[in-house]
Amino acid sequence: MFTREDFLKGLQKLYPKRLLSDDGERVCYRLPFEEEEGGAPEEEEEQGFAFFLSELDELLESFPQDSTYENFSLSSPNSYECAVEELGRNNFMASLRFRLQHEQSALKIEQNGISLKFEHASARFIAAYVCSCAEAEDAERTALCPSFIMRTAKNLAEFCNAFALVTVTLSSENAIPAPRAKTAIQSYLFNVSYRYDWALALMGERTAERTARRRVRRSGQLYPYKAYNPDLLKYYNQGIATNIPFAQYLAFYHVLEFYFRTVSEDELFQEIQSVITRPSFSPYNKTDVKNFYKVLRKKFMTQRDNDVGDERNALLLCLKKYVADLDELKSLLSSLETNILDYYANNAVPFADEGGKIDFTASPEEVYAALQRRIYSVRNAIVHSKEGEKLRYEPFKHDKYLAKEIPLIRAVAEEIVINTGTPLKLD
Repeated sequence: MFTREDFLKGLQKLYPKRLLSDDGERVCYRLPFEEEEGGAPEEEEEQGFAFFLSELDELLESFPQDSTYENFSLSSPNSYECAVEELGRNNFMASLRFRLQHEQSALKIEQNGISLKFEHASARFIAAYVCSCAEAEDAERTALCPSFIMRTAKNLAEFCNAFALVTVTLSSENAIPAPRAKTAIQSYLFNVSYRYDWALALMGERTAERTARRRVRRSGQLYPYKAYNPDLLKYYNQGIATNIPFAQYLAFYHVLEFYFRTVSEDELFQEIQSVITRPSFSPYNKTDVKNFYKVLRKKFMTQRDNDVGDERNALLLCLKKYVADLDELKSLLSSLETNILDYYANNAVPFADEGGKIDFTASPEEVYAALQRRIYSVRNAIVHSKEGEKLRYEPFKHDKYLAKEIPLIRAVAEEIVINTGTPLKLD
């Protein structure tokens, strides 16, 4: 894949309007010009880009054995480099690129024989990207290349350095399968997002609209000890990438909703198991079987098309299972906004029917019940904004109140992401 022919073909695809000349030692690309009375412009040399083929061969030969490139990721047995982009217009990447110019160790961590760091895209990464463009579709091959590169780069090294692209690189003393390395990088990006309140994602996986938003800074570690569910990370990134309360709330709520079916099924299975394992139950007794049927029928009648029964109950089960430490939840809330616990204790949601107060000093059962009512009623007020309803969310009018509900739904979503993570195994 990483051959001279692929690189030259990819480069020609990236810049189809450039004229190519090759004398066997040196390749030149230049901007076309129209023949006029004065002939070629004097600055023709400054409008071109040239490099020696020996430069290209040396770069391509530096690739480790078994290197592969796919979807903006370059992997080899001991390293994995992936392009990163920011979800939201907060100029984090611009700030990071500036830091990388002055300190190469920006956010770098080394632990357990693993190194994770942000860096400017390596020359090998750029070369692999150009080679991949040889057979790529238009949308793929135009994703990274600004046109000014051909006018500013004077050699192959300058061409590679001209890409304003940041990558995260994982290096390991031992060989790591590419899927595990990617999982580790995704977990690392989540830790960075969690700590610095920046929505970062692997390039090619972004779906969120870019908007500006308020920042939060929290302490914590960056080394990824857990592998997080990538589907949950998409919803989470979507939530922290926007400053629109409506979009934020629903994105974070999707993290909770993700496990509704699982917790509902677990409850149903436990109830079935409880009935059929009782000493008094007999599968040959018609009364026992009839009563058992009534239990199942009642459960199945409340199920929706997605096999989730009572959504209120599913939310409550989800909170109890994945947000088991209420003290940790309170700590998270306080890290997101000062005095937010007092706000929830003293203020109901003005646009939600059951958005009552939450007294975090009450018993766990009372706290979970209050959390369920407030979260679910806010969700319903947003989603079911039908005319004539007693209370409903109205855009702009209620945004300042809805913004106050974001720390709660976000903290719960973060607890679910973290507590459903699994130990990260790289060996």
